[in-house]
Amino acid sequence: MNQQRPKTILIVDDDEDIVNAMTMILEAGGYSVRSACCGEECLDEVYKAPPDLILMDVMMERVTEGLGVGYRIRSNPQSASIPIILMSTLEESSLSLSRDQKGFASIADDYLTKPIAPSILLERVSRLLEISPDGRVG
Repeated sequence: MNQQRPKTILIVDDDEDIVNAMTMILEAGGYSVRSACCGEECLDEVYKAPPDLILMDVMMERVTEGLGVGYRIRSNPQSASIPIILMSTLEESSLSLSRDQKGFASIADDYLTKPIAPSILLERVSRLLEISPDGRVG
């Protein structure tokens, strides 16, 4: 029997309560979850064992830390294809992160406004993980 390993999600957020809540939701959805509390810890985790998807807060120690870390992940061929969902308590428009802007599109595959409903979180994660880096579904 060929049993696939669960997909690994890396949650990057400096709010421990959010990390714990998202971890419970994602683990209940069948995912393996790791976490990082800041950008540098995220990069260590990504290069140590690349996750299948990254959920990253935009504002951590610095106001745009998530954007900078996302750019570094996208700039490295080793991690460039990992799907990234950026998250913030601010509406996407408040951050000038329109999906039509080149900057946003070069960093994130999706954007979620916190608080995130569990069903929305699972749907967005599932949708991004169904598409492999070469564009195939499955």
